Amino acid sequence: MKKRKSLVSVLLSFAIVMLAWSTNVFAAAQTVNVNAEDAVTPRYVAITVTYNNLTKGSLGRLTCLGETVVQQGNIAGVKIELQQRSNSGSWATIKTWEDSASRSVYLANDWYVGSGTYQLKLTHTSRSSSGQLLETVYKYSNTVVVN
Repeated sequence: MKKRKSLVSVLLSFAIVMLAWSTNVFAAAQTVNVNAEDAVTPRYVAITVTYNNLTKGSLGRLTCLGETVVQQGNIAGVKIELQQRSNSGSWATIKTWEDSASRSVYLANDWYVGSGTYQLKLTHTSRSSSGQLLETVYKYSNTVVVN
């Protein structure tokens, strides 16, 4: 009798598992209206590499680095904004550099500053060979404190 119950239990368990695997779940189709400003846009389609770095040297020297690499045939652009934190906590741009080149652009500039807290805001862009904007990525560097 004990063997018969265990055989029935095994067969019943097997049947439940097979039923669960073969069951299909269907969801009702829904239409969702999305405003253009709410739409999700893919990133890093045309831009393949973004890099930035802010380092502090001696005598208040900051070295500001930015690099953008894009897909073959496109034009890379990078805009570096050196920003200083104000007493209210907001950031103000105090110096800007910008450049573009075929496929890859790298900017490295030094700037001397007084005491304060600084960061870089970088705008990385990719344009087609005809100049059409394909992608824009915004990045911020680490912050640096100068005494």
